[in-house]
Amino acid sequence: MKQELTPNQAAHLLLADGNASWSYNGALALCEYLDECGYEDFDVVAIRCDFNEYESAAEAAQDYSDFSCEREEEENEEDYQERREAEALKYLQDNTFVMVFNGGIIIEVF
Repeated sequence: MKQELTPNQAAHLLLADGNASWSYNGALALCEYLDECGYEDFDVVAIRCDFNEYESAAEAAQDYSDFSCEREEEENEEDYQERREAEALKYLQDNTFVMVFNGGIIIEVF
């Protein structure tokens, strides 16, 4: 027998996975996305392996060795961080699925 899960129920299953570190907002956003896409075989382990949550695009992009963003000589820290985040987001969008949600970003592992 197959059980239908609401995005909220599915999010709670992700949050109960002790080997993952989802935020509530991230888990819910991902489950809503998967529900909209018609994802039928809800597998907590597969989802944990296929998607990662980060606080920012720059943090996510740091996990990939081919991303870099150097600070320009006369660039102040705030402008650099803003440009770095924008470049990281573009880099990720060029390479994988990216979901920005209130509180962070989720990417499909690539």
